[in-house]
Amino acid sequence: MWLGSSPFLPFVPVPGRGGERGTKIRRILSFAVDTGTNGGRGCCHDSWVSSNLMGRDSFADSVEIPTRWQDVDHYGHVNNVAYYSYFDTAVNSWLITHTGTDVRHLDAIGIVAESSCRFLGSLDFPQVVEARLRVDRIGTSSVTYALGLFTASGDQPRALGTFVHVYVDRVTRRPVPIPDVIRDAVTSLERADPPTPSAEPAR
Repeated sequence: MWLGSSPFLPFVPVPGRGGERGTKIRRILSFAVDTGTNGGRGCCHDSWVSSNLMGRDSFADSVEIPTRWQDVDHYGHVNNVAYYSYFDTAVNSWLITHTGTDVRHLDAIGIVAESSCRFLGSLDFPQVVEARLRVDRIGTSSVTYALGLFTASGDQPRALGTFVHVYVDRVTRRPVPIPDVIRDAVTSLERADPPTPSAEPAR
């Protein structure tokens, strides 16, 4: 996953890393792993995704997202990049709806420190995607979400993903505790029972 163009984490000097070539991205990702986000593993960890193939009931809530004409690529299906935008849309629209707050205006903002996706089936236009979501971990400054993209035509997910928000001060971009309004809301997305793995995807 290439993060060099992230608009949220501007390039800043980091001593010992070639001056201007150092990035704040490195700090945030290191923080996420050091504090136990995603079990201390890097993003796109194959065993995590493959061991969590699951149905709708393994998630706590959902957000409906219509596909767009522009999402479809030359090959006639929704392009892989759009799946990540669905994850982002699902998490942030859920937060705005369930906190009653425009999260963009909080003193602490959630930036995406990690995301990954396992593609299991195609999506098309026009189609309504049911983005199911769950919280797998709430840390001091980070929230780890699990997501599944479903359609009305079946119970098997078209994609499964992870999505990690790390909360930072909107000015300094340094990690800070999760705002209470966010923590109170996302607690409802936690599941008391561990997810039950289903079949592995076709190789």
